[in-house]
Amino acid sequence: MPQCLGTQALDPPLLRRARGRLSRAGRRRKIARLPAQGLSNREIGERLYLSPRTIGSHLYRIFPKLEITSRGQLASRLDMSNPGLS
Repeated sequence: MPQCLGTQALDPPLLRRARGRLSRAGRRRKIARLPAQGLSNREIGERLYLSPRTIGSHLYRIFPKLEITSRGQLASRLDMSNPGLS
């Protein structure tokens, strides 16, 4: 059953999907900044409690959004605030 906030009804499954997108966007931002500092996928995974393969998957999705092709380009690209990284 939808929850009411004021006059708007909120669909719980829709809210869960929205929260999931927001948490993924935040995680991708974190993941993008760490290799820019010179960390490997393994080191990033250890810090964030994720597998190196998951880190690689996130970077695979991040690179096209930032229009880059290598880890070396991350630092300079992230210096420019890019709202497209979500």
